Amino acid sequence: MIDPYRMVAFNIISLLVISLYLFIHIKIYPKKKINLFMLLFIISLLPLMSLMRKGTYESGDLTLHSVFLRSFYESLSEGNLIPRWAGNLCGDKGCPVFLFEYITPFYIGSIFHFLGFSLIDSIKALLAVSFIASGVGMYLFIKNELGEMPAFVSALSYLFAPFHLQEMHFRVGIGMVLSFAFVPFLFLFSKKLVITSSIRYILLNALFFFLLITTHSTVTILVLPLLFGYLFIFLINSKRKKIFPFFLLIVSIILGLGLSCFYWLPALKEIQYTWYLKDLIVNDFKPMQEYIFSPAFYGFLFQGHRGELRLIIGYPHLLIILLALLFLIKKRLPVKEKIRIFYFLFSFAIFFLLLLKISKPFWNYVPFLKSSVLPWRVLMPISFITSYLSAIVVKNIKSKLCILFICIFVVASTILNWGNRKMIPEDPNAYNTHWSLYSEHYEQNDPLLRQNYINNIALASSLVLKRPLFPLEIIKGNGLYKQLERTSTKHVYILKAETGIKIKENTFFFPGWKVFANYKEIPIVYNDPDNLGMITFKLKPGLYKIDAQFTDTPVRRIAKSISVFSTLLIGIYLLYHLLHKRT
Repeated sequence: MIDPYRMVAFNIISLLVISLYLFIHIKIYPKKKINLFMLLFIISLLPLMSLMRKGTYESGDLTLHSVFLRSFYESLSEGNLIPRWAGNLCGDKGCPVFLFEYITPFYIGSIFHFLGFSLIDSIKALLAVSFIASGVGMYLFIKNELGEMPAFVSALSYLFAPFHLQEMHFRVGIGMVLSFAFVPFLFLFSKKLVITSSIRYILLNALFFFLLITTHSTVTILVLPLLFGYLFIFLINSKRKKIFPFFLLIVSIILGLGLSCFYWLPALKEIQYTWYLKDLIVNDFKPMQEYIFSPAFYGFLFQGHRGELRLIIGYPHLLIILLALLFLIKKRLPVKEKIRIFYFLFSFAIFFLLLLKISKPFWNYVPFLKSSVLPWRVLMPISFITSYLSAIVVKNIKSKLCILFICIFVVASTILNWGNRKMIPEDPNAYNTHWSLYSEHYEQNDPLLRQNYINNIALASSLVLKRPLFPLEIIKGNGLYKQLERTSTKHVYILKAETGIKIKENTFFFPGWKVFANYKEIPIVYNDPDNLGMITFKLKPGLYKIDAQFTDTPVRRIAKSISVFSTLLIGIYLLYHLLHKRT
C-alpha cells in the first residue's frame, strides 16, 4: 500500500476505535464519567503519528527550518546566548537571519537537538509538543470559564482546525504552530489577572506575551485586540472595578514588551539594511469560496496535487458559526452569554473581511500589518474564535449524542490531513543550498547597493551556491595570512602584509561588524563597486593580528539593557516573595 494511503487507513481505524469506545460508554455506562482531559490527550496524538515516519516532507518548510535550527544551534554552542548572525548561510557569507526570524521555536528545537534528536526530528518534536500544548491550553482556558465538556469540544475544534493542521503538516510553519499553543494561555492568565489582580498573574501573563512575540509577531498583533475586547466584555459582565484590572493588564503587557525588547526593537530598526520586505505588497488574497470549500478530494483534502494550500475555515467551524448565530437570535440565553456570542461573531466577521481583497488597503497601509506578508494568517485567530464559540454552543446543547456527533465531525472531517502526503529522504546538501531569507547589505540612499538589490534579488537561489573558496582574500598587494579562529561572529587571522594591501573578508557586511588590526579598530568599506556588500579594508606593510567581530550596535545594546532590566524586576520580586514567605 502506498504510504499516504497506509497513513489514512491507520487514521481511520484509530478514529473508529475511539468513536466506538465512546458510543458504547455512553450507551452502557451513561452515568460513568469519562476523563475528558485524558481522552483529549489521546485524540491529540492521532495527527502526530505521521511525524514518526522517516525522512522529511516532500512539501513545506520542514527541511528549511532544520537548516535554520542547525545554524541557530551552532551559534548557541559558540556561546552566543542570543544568536543573531547565521554565519554559514547566504552562500557561507553570513546574514542576520535571527535578528528577524522568530527565535523561541529554535530555542525549543535546540533543547531537543541537545538531547540527541536529529535536526529534522527536533523540528518534528517541536511540532508535536506545540500541538499537544495547544489543546491543553484551550482546554484549561475554557474549563475555567464554561466547564469540562465545553472545554473538551473547544479544544478539539482548536486542535483540528484546518489551518492548524495545514501549518503543522503542509506548510510546517513552526512559529504559527507554536503560537497556537501560547494564545490560550495568554487569554487564561489575562483573565485570571483581571479577576485576582495578583502579581503572580502579571508575571505569568508577561511571560506568555513575551513568548508569543518571540514566536510570531503577526499573531501577537492580530490577537491582542481580540484579547482586549474579550476582557472588556468580561469586565462589563462582572461587577468588578473597571479601570484597575486593565491597568494591571497594561503593566503585564509592558513587562512582556520589555522582556522581548532585545528581539523586536533591533528588528524594527535594522530591517532597513536587508533585502527583506522591500517593495512588498500584501496581495495573496483568495476568493471567498476558497475559504469555505476545498476543491480537492470532494472537499476533504486541504492541499492540492501540486502542494497548493486549500485554506478553508473548516466545515464544523462554519456549522458552529451558524449555530451560534441561531442561538443569538432565537434561543433564550442569559444576557451575559448573548453578549459574548455577539462579540465573538462580530470579531469573526471582522477577521473574515481581512481575508478578502476588499481589505487590501488596510493590510498595506496599517503599520506592522504589512510585514505579515500573508493575509490568510488571520485564520489563526479565526480558529480560536470558532473554537471558543463551539464551547458556548455545546454548553447549551443537552443531548450527549449531539455533542458526540459534533466531536466526531470535528475530528473526522480532517482525517485526510493528519500528515504530509509523502516523505522523502533528507537532503544532505540542504545546509548549503537553501536560500530562504537570503540577503545582502542594503541602504536606500546608496545607489550602488540599491541597484545591487534590483539586479540580484531574483537570483538569490543561484547566488547562495557561489560559496567563497577562502575566508579571506588579498585583492591588491602582496601578503600572507593564516586563520587562527572562526566562529559565526568572530574571525581571527595572523596576516603579514609585504606591501600596502587591500583585503576582502568573505562576509557580508551588516551593522555591528567591526575589524580590528592589532586590537585597533580600522575602517571598513562595504560599497566597493567590485565587492558590493562585502567587508573590505586596507593595511600598510607589517605584521597584524586581524579580528573581525560581529558586535552589538547601539540599538541592540539599548534593547538588551531594557530586557535585562525587565528580567531583574521579575527576579527582585521573586526573591522578595521567597524571603517574605520564609519569614
